[in-house]
Amino acid sequence: MKTFLMTLSVCFAAGNLFTSAVGHGKPNREIHHVRIKNMVFEPALLQAKAGDMIQWTNEDIVPHTATGPNFDSGPIAPGVTWTVTLNEAGIIAYKCSYHPTMVARVQVSPPSK
Repeated sequence: MKTFLMTLSVCFAAGNLFTSAVGHGKPNREIHHVRIKNMVFEPALLQAKAGDMIQWTNEDIVPHTATGPNFDSGPIAPGVTWTVTLNEAGIIAYKCSYHPTMVARVQVSPPSK
């Protein structure tokens, strides 16, 4: 019985920590999607907030990259998705390292309070 009560107590404490960490203190994060198709990034200009995740999906038949000043996806194979979280506000230009004419930008605004 003593072991059961200790286990129940630990589970209750962990549950309280989990709900307090999930429910408070962090603004909502969004996931923004960029399609790579026909040798272009769509959209060419994406609006996001600091802390949002940007997800690239390669719908083309050849590998591509999403390479910016502070991130590099490495090869994104056809049918594969790659995600990064951008934490700094500003306009971030990125390109495909394999195909230098493929360029786009993410405009990152400060996070919501």
